[in-house]
Amino acid sequence: MDRQALIRALKQYSGGAGVIKASQFAQFLGVNRHTAKRKLAGLPAYEGIYYLVTDVADLVMKGMK
Repeated sequence: MDRQALIRALKQYSGGAGVIKASQFAQFLGVNRHTAKRKLAGLPAYEGIYYLVTDVADLVMKGMK
């Protein structure tokens, strides 16, 4: 999967928004919210709960190498 396709898929899970919550990311990965929060640790979060889809996509791409 390329980065742009990943961004589109993440946006789909976030209702088309440019940000995604840990619970939505968990659903995307098929894991629980606690696991998703651990994976998102270190990323900047708006109001502590919204992560930029592009940042999350970059994190996922790193993990795929």
